[in-house]
Amino acid sequence: MEDIDRRGKGVCETGWHDSIEWNEGGWVGIGRGRQVGEKKGGGAGILMKEKAGRTIEEINPTRDIENQLGYNKGDIITVKVREQKEVWWVTVVYMVVEGRGNQEDNIKLFEAMLEIKEKVGRDKWVIMGDMNGHIGLMEERVNRNGELLLDFAERSGCRIKNWELENPTTWRDRNNESAIDYILVNEPVNRQGCRIWKMRM
Repeated sequence: MEDIDRRGKGVCETGWHDSIEWNEGGWVGIGRGRQVGEKKGGGAGILMKEKAGRTIEEINPTRDIENQLGYNKGDIITVKVREQKEVWWVTVVYMVVEGRGNQEDNIKLFEAMLEIKEKVGRDKWVIMGDMNGHIGLMEERVNRNGELLLDFAERSGCRIKNWELENPTTWRDRNNESAIDYILVNEPVNRQGCRIWKMRM
């Protein structure tokens, strides 16, 4: 789970099916998942804190981009939020573990995000999610998903904020730890002095 300054939280690998929305305890939940009958897993969602002056203008305003790319796995969701005079776009994405059968889907997801960038324009944009990529944060070998992420950051002009963490670990099991979850922001967000932090694992 990733956080964006109390505006919302991004969640991945939800296991949800199709589209889902709910409102409870002052939070609005919006999610997508794979269609019934497709491979289990995946899914992405956003939990948005209700606040005076904050409205969700659009949910998945980029679905047409996915249709053009022939991608409809439910592992990416975008919302467009207006907060007083500011417009924020928030994208949450789940990339599957790299493999021969998965790489094409991951490439399409990054292509979709490049198209989203064009729609965002000068608005603020935050991207977060489980990208199952290694980019050398912990001196590990850069894998294919990591190469895709680094290429996307360069082409989009988005900044990978994980470089600013003193301890970039986002995943840990009994014997290993790694960084596979990322937060990226575009230049309008970065100019505001956006910082990220993470809870202890």
